[in-house]
Amino acid sequence: MNICFLSYEYPPGTSDGIGSYVYQVSRALALAGHEVTVIAGEEKPLADEPLKRLRVIRLRWQPEGRFPWDIASTYRNLRQVAQTCRTLHWQKPFDLIEAPDYRAEAYYLLQDPVDCAVITKLHTPGYPLWELEADALGKPFFQRRLARWLTMGPRKRLEKQVLWRSTRLHAPSRAVARLVEKYYGIDPAGIDLVPYPYRPSASEGSACSIENREPHVLYVGRLEVRKGVHLFAQIIPEVLRHFPQARFQFLGQDAGFGRHPSMAGWLRGRLGKLASRCEFLGPVPYHQVPTYMRCAAVCVFPSLWDNFPNVCLEAMAAGACVVGSLRGGMAEMLQDGECGFLADPQIPETFAEKILMVLSRPQLRQRLGQAARQRVHDLYRPEVILPRQIEAYRKAIEQVR
Repeated sequence: MNICFLSYEYPPGTSDGIGSYVYQVSRALALAGHEVTVIAGEEKPLADEPLKRLRVIRLRWQPEGRFPWDIASTYRNLRQVAQTCRTLHWQKPFDLIEAPDYRAEAYYLLQDPVDCAVITKLHTPGYPLWELEADALGKPFFQRRLARWLTMGPRKRLEKQVLWRSTRLHAPSRAVARLVEKYYGIDPAGIDLVPYPYRPSASEGSACSIENREPHVLYVGRLEVRKGVHLFAQIIPEVLRHFPQARFQFLGQDAGFGRHPSMAGWLRGRLGKLASRCEFLGPVPYHQVPTYMRCAAVCVFPSLWDNFPNVCLEAMAAGACVVGSLRGGMAEMLQDGECGFLADPQIPETFAEKILMVLSRPQLRQRLGQAARQRVHDLYRPEVILPRQIEAYRKAIEQVR
């Protein structure tokens, strides 16, 4: 097959969850003998790792801000993606195009449909995420109404049209399918369930190469509300009260928290003297993340809601003990007490309890980490997921013939 992925995010530059998924699946498909093109966005030219049958085309996207008039830059970016994709399709027709729901990247392709299957991968649309953040921040009614009218309303309409006009919808978890049903009225029975594939690197099961004198609790991801990072203001004091030698590391791009421009700054202010037990390392190169995960005593992901997060797959593959959120797809990835623990972000104390249990029992965290790595190998490696994905692709291709 000749397959095209549309994805603003793609390593080594932008490497959030969508980018990690596209990186993994595009390489797996290319290694399986398929022709793969990735149309990605990045502000600076990057040297991509060469791989036969895989080409990466990077476009310069205009920055998108948080103000009402920034919706215009969204339209311009989507037009640029569509024009590039149509040109490549005219040169050598694609059998299938896959794009994320977030940002509605296939919008202009579906306005004037191309003669091939277009699949939308449900990572999590932007509008439900905005609603989630508004709830967490307690935004007043008038402010919500204004935002819906000026910015989120148009973005929701873009995403809704993409979801309804796509040939097929694929979801990595049942949780995402249920969310799309709630906000967009789409029957989950018509959505193909295809989890993210993940191939651990050879080094991900090796011993830690970083000397940590004290047990580290690690968070990896954007420092933002929907990831539940603000909950560490309650989790950290409770953990340190019982386990004062613990340290907390945060890897990822800083974001704001309400009117505060920096989540890291807000956390430092709330923690006071306890902030000395925290390290905010910022974003690190994609290939270095597994090393930090291997060296952590426990990886913690207290998301208010999450789809089927790649960061959880990465931590499991690295043999790390994971305490994840039961709100969303992590409840399908982690068997509570078997290969990790689940906790409720609405009750932050439950995260502190699980973290303390892991910190105080080294043999338990070793057993859970080994079980997590085995689960990724058994259920999520490309050799397991790719046949399901290719079969779902063929179903979509047959649908447009």
